[in-house]
Amino acid sequence: MAQGFERAERLEREAARERVNNIIRRNHGLAKTAALTAAGVSYKMILTLVERGELIRAKSGYYTLPDVDFTEEEAILSRFGDGVLTMGTALYYHGYLEERPKVWSIAVSKNISKSRFKLKEPPVQPYFTEESVLSLGVETVGFAGEKIQIYTTDRLICDVLKYRDRLSAEDFRQAVRAYIEDEKKDIAQLWKFAAERRVMHKVKNILGTWIALPDGDADGLNQASEKRGVPPKPVSIPRKKTGEEQPLKAENASKEDPSRKKELFEPPARSNASVDEIAKAVFAILRQMELIEDMGVLVQLYQMLQKETVDGMAVSRRLIEICEDEDFIPDEARVKKIHGWSMNRFMEQKWEKYLRRQKNLSLSWFNVIDKLSTFIIPIGLSMAERKPFIGDWMPEIGRFLE
Repeated sequence: MAQGFERAERLEREAARERVNNIIRRNHGLAKTAALTAAGVSYKMILTLVERGELIRAKSGYYTLPDVDFTEEEAILSRFGDGVLTMGTALYYHGYLEERPKVWSIAVSKNISKSRFKLKEPPVQPYFTEESVLSLGVETVGFAGEKIQIYTTDRLICDVLKYRDRLSAEDFRQAVRAYIEDEKKDIAQLWKFAAERRVMHKVKNILGTWIALPDGDADGLNQASEKRGVPPKPVSIPRKKTGEEQPLKAENASKEDPSRKKELFEPPARSNASVDEIAKAVFAILRQMELIEDMGVLVQLYQMLQKETVDGMAVSRRLIEICEDEDFIPDEARVKKIHGWSMNRFMEQKWEKYLRRQKNLSLSWFNVIDKLSTFIIPIGLSMAERKPFIGDWMPEIGRFLE
């Protein structure tokens, strides 16, 4: 009698182990408690298998097998295969970022259970949104041997611009540059998503300098593209050859101060006059270099950088216009020479002579060149490399905050 009972128990355990094994391997190395019990494995049997070492409790509510070595990708696919890769994670899998962010960014329906995301490993940042918004610009790609949803680059870049404060400055800069240089970008789709995501002004302000955008609405652009059969060609610096939605919001994101009417990343308003003056001063310095006659240009620029917050992108845009008008684009070697001016005796003598004429002016040549080179070189190098410059000059810290 006892032997018969033990035999029945062993057969039941073996059958349960086989079902558990199949479920876990089908789910890329991890299975939820609910999936196991739905397959007829009782919770008591799960505990028995764990006690015998035939099943491992990976984390609360999830189990794996002793011989299974699963990757983060497999864990993400098994738990969040119904979501859409977005923000930093999507940027990485599109090749826009060099390193995958430590946190997995996944857009999901706002109606799903929030408890699914209360995990420590792998770290997941959910973005809860309306179903209609969730499905905009989704494509399917290979992932951990299976398929997963991800936003297209044209939809993704709109979200990047909309929620810039949720990316690091370096990731944001990489993303914008990568999109501008992406030969597969679809301007018609970009403009369509910009309208739907309500970021048309951001697309114009940040991307408009580097790619051709329409003056009208998204429908007008789509019609024009259909007639031509191809999207508008991007423009760049001349070469020598050549429905209502709920915003994406992370569960643990801090609440925005309602008194702030501008987005966190919107630069403060600046006068067009200052941008024009700064761009003209930078152009004069880069064009004339050591032959510059009016050293007052250096003083003027230095004094503005001492007290004004400067929109680097606006200056870069205006500088490009001036360079195109004058048919002069400085190369990398020319731009980098400015840093060496602090040790250039010829330039220092010109400076000393200028100061003698300006009796009420006393400025250190080293300090002036240090500040000017910190400002001019990043903008000049971006222009020489035919890449957009993104960053705000902060006088309080004497450098760009990118």
